[in-house]
Amino acid sequence: MFKKFVDNMFDYVRFSISVEVVWMKDLTIAVLLALPAVTASWSPPSFTTWVLAAVAAAFMIICLFDVADAAREARKKVKAEPTPEERVALKHSELAYWYAHHVLRRRWPEGEPVILEDSASAYWYTRYVLKQRWPEAEPVIMKDPNYAYWYAYYVLKQRWPEAEQCIRTDSEVWEAYEKAFDFRSDEEK
Repeated sequence: MFKKFVDNMFDYVRFSISVEVVWMKDLTIAVLLALPAVTASWSPPSFTTWVLAAVAAAFMIICLFDVADAAREARKKVKAEPTPEERVALKHSELAYWYAHHVLRRRWPEGEPVILEDSASAYWYTRYVLKQRWPEAEPVIMKDPNYAYWYAYYVLKQRWPEAEQCIRTDSEVWEAYEKAFDFRSDEEK
């Protein structure tokens, strides 16, 4: 009976890997996902079943993260050709930002030259992916008053004198900028 349980768990792990279920961060979710494999062997669920399910879920998480980490490390070591998704993302700045933010969930140096083609994408990439100042993007972001203001407010968290001339071109944005940083320009004094 235990052998059948172990076989079921290995089948489930293989299935999980095949559909790339590698984002399980919560043991509770893993236990719930492991239950079909456990209950296929025993019915009704007992305390022992739950304990074995938790052990199996922990084993499954370890296996899945090991596989995902190994794949990531292998990809880092080998300078592979861009994937089809990366090739598409590299054609447009907004797609490159979305790919880095929602798929990779990390900095994507290969996509940065494309991201720097557009002030919106450069701002969003800086704010949500890098989460820190990105000097290479500042000349691009500085071209749009809205993104320049948001960059100063959300990323720099201080006045951005280099961009104030651009921000001043939009009166509403300039007013918000003055209010956000609690100052009045010399023109209004």
